[in-house]
Amino acid sequence: MSQKHANDAKAAAAIPPPPARSNVKRFFLKVSEKMGGVEQTQYSANFIETCQEVDNYKTVLDYVNASLMGVVQRNPKLITNPMERMEYEYHENENPFESLYPALKDICGQMNNGGNELKKQVDAAAKLGSIHRDFHRRSRRCLRSVRLFLCIEYEELCEARRILNERRQDMDFAKHELKNAKAPEVIEMKNLVYENAQKHFESHLQKKKCANL
Repeated sequence: MSQKHANDAKAAAAIPPPPARSNVKRFFLKVSEKMGGVEQTQYSANFIETCQEVDNYKTVLDYVNASLMGVVQRNPKLITNPMERMEYEYHENENPFESLYPALKDICGQMNNGGNELKKQVDAAAKLGSIHRDFHRRSRRCLRSVRLFLCIEYEELCEARRILNERRQDMDFAKHELKNAKAPEVIEMKNLVYENAQKHFESHLQKKKCANL
């Protein structure tokens, strides 16, 4: 983390949090917001477009992930949910080639003629089981960055967006209350609340912009 970002984080932490509002009051403020009674701060077109691109990227990766899982693991019953975790490897000794090996070995021991040829198939089954399992491990490792985005990074971005929307709402509510304040001492207090809410919003907005890059 750069010194500037560290200083920004310290400054944001020093800002007093928005005042706690009861669920009832927050509900009515939301209703007023929907009806136009509370002016809603709008995000820039570029910010909205960037967020949409992230959502579209996630949608495409979901499709790519599902397609790749179908190629890597032909048995859909072994692909666990959620699919983004990419857990599709066989349990020990449940790989088809690993299951085939003991059966072929048993038959080979009972045959007199043609046993050498069957022994080649037994050896091949043993090798294929190991190769197939290694293929699953390597394919999952190659898709680590995709799995990281789907399982962790995108969820973190969604959480950051949720918090940002809450900070925007706090700021808009504080601005609405400031506009409706009458007494000088109330105006002074509400103005301080609004300024703090605005600083919280701008701090989270900057974090979200950096996360989208």
